[in-house]
Amino acid sequence: MSMEETMKNFMTQINSKMDTNNQLIKSEAEKINTNMNKKLQPLVKEVTEMKQKVHNLEKNIEINMSRINKIEKKRNLIIFGLEQEEGEDPTMLEEKLLQLFEEKLNIKVETFEIDFIKRFGKAKDKKPIVVGLTTWKRKISILTQAPKLKGTNIVINEDFPKDVIEIRKKLYPQMKTYREQNRKAILKYDKLYVIRYRIEKV
Repeated sequence: MSMEETMKNFMTQINSKMDTNNQLIKSEAEKINTNMNKKLQPLVKEVTEMKQKVHNLEKNIEINMSRINKIEKKRNLIIFGLEQEEGEDPTMLEEKLLQLFEEKLNIKVETFEIDFIKRFGKAKDKKPIVVGLTTWKRKISILTQAPKLKGTNIVINEDFPKDVIEIRKKLYPQMKTYREQNRKAILKYDKLYVIRYRIEKV
């Protein structure tokens, strides 16, 4: 056998051994990956379940915060357009508000029926007023008489949570359209009522 043939045979044997070793390495690597996957699967499942629990917890917190916000605002009213005097303090504001209720709405509201009262917003004058009443019944009695303020610059509204305000903004154009069609349409909290039909919140 010539030297050239000997070298070829030698190289063939080396290549064959290398292929065999590569196959062995590949097989061992696959076994290692399989074993690792088996060990990691419970951990991956646990992490996935934990993420779902956290998501559910965050959702429940959001729902509960929304409920708390609604409860806190349930007895509140927002009043727009009431004159704001220089140096006005809470006592002056309360007296002015009680006078408004009595003279314009024919409702005698006692001081003890006011839980809190304050102005808010960035306007320089006539900032809106949020007033908390001690009972929901008193709030409704004021809202019922609020239409008597039509023609003045004063408006009394409910103190809606932020999410309800957004829903009402979307429903308002629909209400306006129905009214232009001479159909009775009323926005009540986060729903629009049209005669016998009700459009659920969007």
